[in-house]
Amino acid sequence: MFRALRLSFLFGSLAVISGLAGCAAPCDQYCTTTSAYIERCLAEGTSSAWVAAQTTGFGNWGYSDAAEFEAGCMTDFDEQLAAAPDASIVSQACEDEANAFALLEERGQCAELP
Repeated sequence: MFRALRLSFLFGSLAVISGLAGCAAPCDQYCTTTSAYIERCLAEGTSSAWVAAQTTGFGNWGYSDAAEFEAGCMTDFDEQLAAAPDASIVSQACEDEANAFALLEERGQCAELP
């Protein structure tokens, strides 16, 4: 019994640590990465699409700021995942898009609007 308790404590600790280390669910990671990308590109983007979006800021996506965008995005994906016949497809799409925006963010590029 004591061993089972230690194992559950160990796995619980690992889950908390991995969550703090950035191992968030793919759609949550997508929302966080995309929010950061948009925020930077609204300030630095020079293409006509980004210049036009600068007028309304996050209002271009229906939100008042980055935090509201991120929260709304996460809520939207929670609903999509709950309703999806195969949530792994939605999760994989989130992971792919999160990686694409992370790469743009890492390179300092403002390519496309999400």
